[in-house]
Amino acid sequence: MQLMREGVLAKPYGIHILLGGLYVNTKRAFWLPCVIYSTLVVFDILFGIFSVAYTVVEIWSDNVALSLKQFNYVLLRLLTLGLVMTGLFRTQNMDELFPILVRFQYTTPLNTEQEAVIEKYDKQFWKVFNYFKYLMYIVNTVWIAILPLVEITLNEVVLHDRNTTRKFGQYIPVLAWHPYDPDIFLSFLIQYSLQVFFTFLLCHTAVGITASYIDVAIFLISSFKVLKISLQDIEQRALYLYCASTHRSRVAVADSSRVADDPIYQRHLLGCLREDLNHQLLLRR
Repeated sequence: MQLMREGVLAKPYGIHILLGGLYVNTKRAFWLPCVIYSTLVVFDILFGIFSVAYTVVEIWSDNVALSLKQFNYVLLRLLTLGLVMTGLFRTQNMDELFPILVRFQYTTPLNTEQEAVIEKYDKQFWKVFNYFKYLMYIVNTVWIAILPLVEITLNEVVLHDRNTTRKFGQYIPVLAWHPYDPDIFLSFLIQYSLQVFFTFLLCHTAVGITASYIDVAIFLISSFKVLKISLQDIEQRALYLYCASTHRSRVAVADSSRVADDPIYQRHLLGCLREDLNHQLLLRR
């Protein structure tokens, strides 16, 4: 957003131009963060497929109890992630991302009112992604870190089944080090702490990259929109000057492309461009 305040036109990378073009064509903003976030659960989906296959193998090997436990765990986690993704992008906070893209039509504030609008949308933008980040923190911490610990604790304390605990711990879909070894408390504590730490680190990094990526995309979309509006305005002014100097009807010259090769029109167009550039330089001083 700092780039927006300074009015600096960033380098138009191909992927950002593509995103801007897709946005202009679809007039939708929800798919952009949704597609990026969906890549964060690819490993969960792959793990779900692997777990289903593994469950079938375990059932054939008569280890039905452990297989069903693992299968239910995977289904619960994938279902929760699906509900979170569905709910997240239909929440009121995500709706606030759409007016940011649609209404932002300038890169340099010309007065206090425009500065206030920029600040407002800046706060809305980061409000959305802070909500996004905290939700990822909660979901991933519960399903990746806390639930396996509860499962192991229940097996140890309630069922007194150390063998099941150890075997189930080998197939828990953890993020970092596994299997858990509850026989060695210090090792277990270190593994669990590292897992929670890397879970938070992954969430923070993923959301930070996503927010920065969309931030740049928003800026480029708004910048190209401003540029297009400015060029259209310059062409219209040049066309009016051309009609006035040649005593031609504005209705007769309906489009600037009809007189693009006319030296008189080109002279007026260059004059309007020079006037606009001088105005922009004056604003920068």
